Amino acid sequence: MRGLKFIKWFGYIYMVAKSVGFSFGQKRNKSKPKALAKRVSRNPSDFPNALLIALALACIRKTELKLKIITWNCNGALRKKFENLTDFNADIHIIQECENPAETKHKEYNEWAENYLWIGDSKNKGIGIFAKKNIVLKRLNWSDNYKEHKVKHFLPCSVNGDFDLLAVWNHSNKSPTFGYIGQFWKYLQINKPNLNKSLIIGDFNSNKIWDKWDRWWNHSDVVSELKEIGIESLYHKYWKEEQGIETRPTFFLHRKLEKPYHIDYVFGSNDFVTGLKKMEFGKISDWLKVSDHLPIICEFETEEK
Repeated sequence: MRGLKFIKWFGYIYMVAKSVGFSFGQKRNKSKPKALAKRVSRNPSDFPNALLIALALACIRKTELKLKIITWNCNGALRKKFENLTDFNADIHIIQECENPAETKHKEYNEWAENYLWIGDSKNKGIGIFAKKNIVLKRLNWSDNYKEHKVKHFLPCSVNGDFDLLAVWNHSNKSPTFGYIGQFWKYLQINKPNLNKSLIIGDFNSNKIWDKWDRWWNHSDVVSELKEIGIESLYHKYWKEEQGIETRPTFFLHRKLEKPYHIDYVFGSNDFVTGLKKMEFGKISDWLKVSDHLPIICEFETEEK
């Protein structure tokens, strides 16, 4: 009888403690419900106190952040294309080559873009971060001037005060030497100290296949510098592929199937490397009708700090 009572109390308290405070897969806390259950099973009179402890632990536990993020170069005129994104029900969209919602009279686009940040050279083409209305986006004052040269386009923001998001649309910027990945290399030299718990997402217009032997700002150099500060490409970690030999293209030059390239990326700190649960791409036959890029869809489950 005593053994049956032990099992009964153990199971009951374990389930209570787990359900109210340990339901988020936190490995470091898995022993606590068992310890709590064992204590009560030995002394049933401790049950009320144990339940209070379990509830208190539930209140102070670290919770899990679930987030779906999409990056997509829309190839212009997002106001005519944003509805293609709605079925994904993403929390955040990073869109390159989109128009400024503040300067368009398109009612539906304005309603969709009710919570956003945007920068660009003209009202018709820039980069935007669009979020659900319950998400707080705060633009960060990171420098984009490298030795008196303004680089573009980079849009940093804080997301709910929990992590930093850097939206990227690497531009030629009329530079004969430091176009595209060279722009990002310069931005990186200025802002490395800012990149801690971060996601870096967008159209990099770059790939290892275009590395030059006598440059120190190649695609591979940028990947190495990011790795040194704990930031890695999520595509290459998730799909277990090497830089330069990607099997899943993100861009089709002139929308031609025979000209595929991988030039859009999601880089993240360790929280996002380990928290990435799913990565997928828009279906080629659907998305080449509206752009020369495919959307990348990432789903995360990370622990809030």
